[in-house]
Amino acid sequence: MEQFLNGSKGYEINDFTGSNNLTRSYAAKLVERYGKDSLAYLTLEQDKEYFFASNTEGFIAYKVIDNIAICMGNPIYEEGTLDILYKEFMDFLKKKRYKVCFCSISKEISMFLNQYGLSISKYGEEALIDLSTYELKGSSTSKLRQKLRRADKSGISVIEYNPKSCKDYELEEKINLISEKWISNKNGKMGFSLGDLNFDEPLGRRYFVAVDEMENLHTILMFSPFEQGEGYFLDVMRRNFDAVPGVMEKSIIDAIMKMKDEGVKVVSLGLAALAGIEVNEGNCTTLEKGMNYMYKNFNKDYDFKKLHDYKKKFAPSLWNSRYIAHEASLSPIKVAYVMIKARKGEGVWWTLLKGLWETRKILSVKFK
Repeated sequence: MEQFLNGSKGYEINDFTGSNNLTRSYAAKLVERYGKDSLAYLTLEQDKEYFFASNTEGFIAYKVIDNIAICMGNPIYEEGTLDILYKEFMDFLKKKRYKVCFCSISKEISMFLNQYGLSISKYGEEALIDLSTYELKGSSTSKLRQKLRRADKSGISVIEYNPKSCKDYELEEKINLISEKWISNKNGKMGFSLGDLNFDEPLGRRYFVAVDEMENLHTILMFSPFEQGEGYFLDVMRRNFDAVPGVMEKSIIDAIMKMKDEGVKVVSLGLAALAGIEVNEGNCTTLEKGMNYMYKNFNKDYDFKKLHDYKKKFAPSLWNSRYIAHEASLSPIKVAYVMIKARKGEGVWWTLLKGLWETRKILSVKFK
């Protein structure tokens, strides 16, 4: 595979005569080698296409919506070669006549892209737990401890399931059934920035399930690794609708405490979209104004504040800002639209588009 990736140009997935799985397998090796960002494993989901650099080891995962390449998270690249990868990718997009939008990138990558003229907007905040210092003490976790005690009294146990070493088809069938019910209640499955269970290709993912004394399944969690397993990202959460109160909180805490005992350094609880966006006159983008207004006023179809408060309950050690970067010629409405389409968000993410449209009228903002 590597001989195809070190030729005279970068390649997208359709340029290969081999299977898409072979291409993703090579991408997975690069993620394992260079995936420092918590969202690195999301580049391996099957809804992604790949651009591989020709003069270095690295790639950018993307999806094309209306001639806009929307890219998932940080590029995967060898240290010191981001400039090479980015320039090759932009040359590729220019030939294809595609615009570009990067979604959920780190501050470091946003600063890099800003140097090339891309418009940068804050998108939300990611909750990170430093396991070397994390303890369930003090007032900040008092409500969480109450939840944990309720689950403990119900006889709940949290165990790790490893499909690579011991496949349990009966358990997976139960998990998939709960997952399907959970998804159907959430207005359908969203993709692109959310992962899947991937039992057939677990790679370095870790799975935890909560069961009661009757072996009834209550929750499923999936964590994906980054920084070569020194960190884990809580990617998938599913709960049975008759699960006992506090079982999800217990599942998360038991899982991360097990990782702490193993020497894992950090766990990401994921992004709280639209949270932490401060609107200062003359110091924010139109997109940020729209998202800030939505966070405060649009919580009918999807409660952005509730998600932020839920993560806050775990008393994260740090909130890392995440950003959107796009070509300045793209309007905020267009950026929102391609993000919605990429996620297949027929319910939740249409709220974003409606919110931006309302913001345009209420704040008298002119969107191109």
